[in-house]
Amino acid sequence: MTLYSILTHPYDEVAHQYDRIWSSPEAQAEDRQIMERIAYTEGDVLDIGCGTGLFLDHYPACNSYLGIDPSQAMLDELQAKHPARRPFARPLRLPCPGCPRNVSI
Repeated sequence: MTLYSILTHPYDEVAHQYDRIWSSPEAQAEDRQIMERIAYTEGDVLDIGCGTGLFLDHYPACNSYLGIDPSQAMLDELQAKHPARRPFARPLRLPCPGCPRNVSI
């Protein structure tokens, strides 16, 4: 078993229900706290471990967005929620040339 398969397998299994699982009022309050701490106002965004796109859920009009995640199923969910942002997400592959951004999450 590779590190890549260890990282992707659990999330591939729950990707289609991930947002529903984390939609409780407590989880939403935590999301808002995270977004307040990030304090994004403008600029390009590199979202490492983007999952289903929590950042884009809160800031859909960000300038430029590149989401990276080891789970293709999570990326598929993100792209389904934000279809106008394609292509903007890709599987995790390191190194990532050309990835520097103003905000990295």
